[in-house]
Amino acid sequence: MTFFITPFHYTDCFSVRQIGYGGNNDYVTDEEMREAFINCDWAIVPYNSASQSGIIIDAYKYSRPAIAFSVGAIPEQVDDGKSGYLVEAGDNEKFADKLKEAMKLSAEEYDTMSQYAYQYGCKKYATSGAVGRFVELLEA
Repeated sequence: MTFFITPFHYTDCFSVRQIGYGGNNDYVTDEEMREAFINCDWAIVPYNSASQSGIIIDAYKYSRPAIAFSVGAIPEQVDDGKSGYLVEAGDNEKFADKLKEAMKLSAEEYDTMSQYAYQYGCKKYATSGAVGRFVELLEA
């Protein structure tokens, strides 16, 4: 099981050194970000505060579930137990327990969660899903 740990807010970008690409301190390119998601199984989002997280949306594009603290709008992005796990803000012990729980999932359980993460992300964030929700609002 491989984890992609996001130490900073997505909007702050990631230094190459911080996520282990290359030896300089440049920002990660789109290709490097894509490679990071392809080579991990989970997106780990240990933010202490956030409005929302682009990392979670990006993780869903690659069928990667997320483990995150329940801060800001992140609970609106993670369907707890289905597209990933939410942990009460600041409960580091519980966060560690969720990491261990993720590592113990069977291949079938992980596949179910990762497929759900992709479908959930498409439904909630893809243009087609947004158009559908907008039409529903107009028809209501």
